[in-house]
Amino acid sequence: MIKRIIPFFALLFTLVQGIYAWDGSGTTADPYLIRNSADWQILAAKVDSGKVADGTAFKLLGDITIKTPVGTAAHGFKGVFDGDGHTITASLSVNSGLTAPFAYVTDATISHLHVDGAIRGGHHTAGIAGGAKGTTIIKDCRVSAQITTFNEDGLITAAGFVGHANSDSVTVEGCLFDGTVTATSSISESYAGAIVGWCNDASKITVKNCVENGSYVNIGHTGMNYKYGNPPSASAITPINSYSLNHEWNEVKHGYRIIFLSDTLYPRYNPTNIYPTAGIEASAVGVKLGDTFYAGSGDSVVIDEYEAGNGFVGYNYSVPDENIILESGVDGIIMPAYDVYMSLYHDFKGEGTE
Repeated sequence: MIKRIIPFFALLFTLVQGIYAWDGSGTTADPYLIRNSADWQILAAKVDSGKVADGTAFKLLGDITIKTPVGTAAHGFKGVFDGDGHTITASLSVNSGLTAPFAYVTDATISHLHVDGAIRGGHHTAGIAGGAKGTTIIKDCRVSAQITTFNEDGLITAAGFVGHANSDSVTVEGCLFDGTVTATSSISESYAGAIVGWCNDASKITVKNCVENGSYVNIGHTGMNYKYGNPPSASAITPINSYSLNHEWNEVKHGYRIIFLSDTLYPRYNPTNIYPTAGIEASAVGVKLGDTFYAGSGDSVVIDEYEAGNGFVGYNYSVPDENIILESGVDGIIMPAYDVYMSLYHDFKGEGTE
């Protein structure tokens, strides 16, 4: 009888563990593992009911589809979430605001996560976090989702990453927004921030090494970030070493390309930070997205020479459409408000040859 009872309880324990728990212990060294959509549903239920301890760590083990946001106004997500380079395909539609994969976060860190799919909600709908309190860090993330928002009380607001930062600290670093924000109706009081859509205290917002490459439909005012005011301001927050590729916004530099005409040699530069999920490599000045290097007008871009044989291989910098040689040398250039083309030159033993 005992031999039969023990296997029964072992099976029961396994079933209960599979339904109500995750593998791991919830520490940063041994995070709880989110393997599938069912595990995400459990995460949402536990966070929403206040049953997840502050600082608990989670790690995504594969691409999943989600239909439920995590967090409520009473119980926000207060932990660490490592996407491990995987994609969440969102299928979220809520008839209220602050819709996002993480609807409410407090003192949360979210990293290495790609969000795709469709997200629909009211005020402050966003690609990662709807409302943020405490100290929020979002690092090495990419949002490619189709974000749709609607008019609530004569106002439309939405964002690529954080819908509303309140008066709290938010840092977004090494992130790419290449999604779309669409308003269901066209009104004058409509705002979309590629990174942070709304905040009360601009001094507590840090946006660093980020790239904007998104699209906006039926949005009256677009920018990198917005601070609440009368009128709301995009210029109150100055991003650090960040670039817009699709738009000419005053608060962030437009990213102009440096295009290499050589098929065999490319510039040697040492990125200071690498963000593999977003596909960004950031230098002290300028960023590389995929295979293309971007910098803004007036940026001083330093690119080292290559040593080849008895001399050096360097580059001429030009804007062919304007027939302008910007510089002949190996140290770098001051970026113009144009794409720049680089061609090789060789200098062997001090004798320059083209």
